[in-house]
Amino acid sequence: MRLFLTVAIILVVASSAMADRTAVTVTTAPGPAMTDGAAITKTSADELNGLEFTITGDSRELLFVNNPTGGSLNVSISSVADDLGRTGDIEDDAIAGGACHVYGRFNIEGWSNGGKVQFSMDDGLKAWVIKLD
Repeated sequence: MRLFLTVAIILVVASSAMADRTAVTVTTAPGPAMTDGAAITKTSADELNGLEFTITGDSRELLFVNNPTGGSLNVSISSVADDLGRTGDIEDDAIAGGACHVYGRFNIEGWSNGGKVQFSMDDGLKAWVIKLD
């Protein structure tokens, strides 16, 4: 009985620690017949829960990460095993102060965790996702 209670407590604590990731808004870029620009939504880091955005599978999503601070900060993007043999994440990619990095185009194979790309970044970074028309 004691072992059962210990396991139950561990499961409750573990499940409460795994909160939902913060969703990053995907903005569709205007097409070639545009009449004006599209507003983007920048998302701040969520170091506790991480971040994610939905991908459609047509490899049109680009993740932009901006570092408006004065020091170097890191971003990591989770991958999944695919038929190309990619099993590693993008880990701790350093972004210098004042710089912006772009990542993508994201395929379902290799990047989709339940239809979403999951990533984390240091506090101070800003991210946004653009889907090409």
